[in-house]
Amino acid sequence: MDRKVFVAFKTYRKNRSISLDRCLNYIFKGVYISMEHWISATKLVILFYCVMEYAVNGNKSIPQVVLFILIYISANSIIYLVRENKLKKTLLFLLIIIIVRYLYYLDPIFTLLLPISIFELFFDLTDIVFIPILITLIPVYFLNPYMKIDYVTLSLISFIVYFSCYKYTKRIQYILSENDNMREKLHILSIRLNKNSDYESQIRYLSRLEERNKLSQEIHDKIGHALSGSIIQLEAAKLFLGKDNLKSEEIIQRVIGILRNGTESIRLSLKNIKPPSEQIGINRLKILLEEFSVNNNIKTTLVHSENLDRISILQWKVIYDNVGEALTNALKYSKASLISINIQILPKFIKAEIKDNGVGADNVQKSLGIMGMEERCSSLGGKLIIDGSKGFSVISLLPIQ
Repeated sequence: MDRKVFVAFKTYRKNRSISLDRCLNYIFKGVYISMEHWISATKLVILFYCVMEYAVNGNKSIPQVVLFILIYISANSIIYLVRENKLKKTLLFLLIIIIVRYLYYLDPIFTLLLPISIFELFFDLTDIVFIPILITLIPVYFLNPYMKIDYVTLSLISFIVYFSCYKYTKRIQYILSENDNMREKLHILSIRLNKNSDYESQIRYLSRLEERNKLSQEIHDKIGHALSGSIIQLEAAKLFLGKDNLKSEEIIQRVIGILRNGTESIRLSLKNIKPPSEQIGINRLKILLEEFSVNNNIKTTLVHSENLDRISILQWKVIYDNVGEALTNALKYSKASLISINIQILPKFIKAEIKDNGVGADNVQKSLGIMGMEERCSSLGGKLIIDGSKGFSVISLLPIQ
């Protein structure tokens, strides 16, 4: 195969600096050129054999033999320079006619040049392999017994060479066709993914708009009315100052009650809008595990207790950072296919265990990552437990505050 093919494929395997499509095109081009080289080499070998046989047993008509050789080589060169299939088949047909014509002027030995050209002409015209073989065997009827053996032998060799090159070329064409289909499907899939991404972005944006609209409506209905009424009543109390202090005091007391209720409404609204800390913590952890599984093809599982509200924001940060560090270590050293995370709320402690099914370690050496995990746990009064006997397990124990 052409050296260019190997260079392209080697470059693609090393640094992917060329695209797979370009690499496949190089391969197809190389196989196609190699097919022509093999067929040309086979023709030259057969031609050389015919000339040697003619030199030994022929009529010694050297000029005609040289002219035939030049015409034969020139015709084959033109055939391989042409890329249009119909023109190539026409030239092959003319070449066969030239060979048959010179049989009458030179020697029947040049009949041996017919099989490879017949295979080239008829292989693409029919899917039935036996038809070119039968056409090739027609001259056997007109040859003497000695020539028949040579003709059948060289026909068999020509068939093996051409059929092998032909099948490999068809195989490469099929691979390129499948590559085009896969590229088209990938393009359609990317369009769908982009549409889904746009749809999700629109949904998120619409959700934010609805939440903002709900918040503004609550502020307008509850807090806005309360403040407007309070301002009006405070202005009325101002008019009664010095004239009717009891009335003024009554109005001010009423305004205080209204403002107190408004403040409570603000607190409740903010409480309803702000998600609980346990939801933020567990969702961040789920996103971390999903991204890790997708990017590294390692399965992850997450099991947790129901009463996650007992975990503080600082404790969630420690758990999240320790899980991230444990995932990184498992990816580097464990050769695991499954990583399990289990978060339990015990009476006095929060237990967060990260365990994989990898090779484990008999002698655990504390790296900077493990030391960082220990420091995070100790900063909240907790402890880190490491076990490398069955897979690798990291347990973070944090006291419940």
